[in-house]
Amino acid sequence: MASPTAPTSAGPSSPARPASADPFAGTPAASFASGADGLVLPAAADTGSFTAAEVEAALQQMKKFMATAYLDPWVFGGDLGPVYAVVNDGMRRSFQEMAGDPSRQKELLSFAARFAPGVTLVLPDVRVKGTITYALGEQPGTLKIATNHVYVYPLRRHSFQALFTVHRDLEFTFHRAGTVRTGEEGIYYSGGKGSLYWDFDCEAMKKGLLAPGEPPGFTAPEPGEPEYSERFDPTTPIAGRDIC
Repeated sequence: MASPTAPTSAGPSSPARPASADPFAGTPAASFASGADGLVLPAAADTGSFTAAEVEAALQQMKKFMATAYLDPWVFGGDLGPVYAVVNDGMRRSFQEMAGDPSRQKELLSFAARFAPGVTLVLPDVRVKGTITYALGEQPGTLKIATNHVYVYPLRRHSFQALFTVHRDLEFTFHRAGTVRTGEEGIYYSGGKGSLYWDFDCEAMKKGLLAPGEPPGFTAPEPGEPEYSERFDPTTPIAGRDIC
């Protein structure tokens, strides 16, 4: 499988917001679907040598991975076990290598939403918006699945509350059984990139963890960075800049 690349990162994304019973109120995320309801699958159709039923099975596998990796409370708490349980042998080995290598732990931001110690959700609700598409792969017995989503996590650290926005634009390849070694069928990461939005904790990010920094107040975006409202839009291009 392709070696996963570390996500790029962008700077401050929103003004500091006071504590609220509804942390999404007054933001674009207020209209987003909640949790896995935001992982909307396209209609499956016969595609090359794949039947509609086979395409549907591949898409369901993709959704299961995303719902686990980015929305599971156990993963939020730092446990990668649920992610390992829903991927094939090749993906699991790759993730374990990242987790065990301090120089590569940042790459896990693309594949697991784990919070730094002391960081919690303000309420058990993550808002999600984006698309999943598929096409016949270049190699026989493969499908290309593209996922492009913005995840909005209402995080609290100490007395500070922030909407922490993560944009993941990733591509996967689904391999039909018989086209790869046994145990490595299913989805493989193919490439992509991502951005974190808020004035985030770089030290946590280097460990593959999500954490807002101390409240800095709003800082206007630098040239080339999207405006606040654009950072909730999955069609906004991801700035290829790593500030950590």
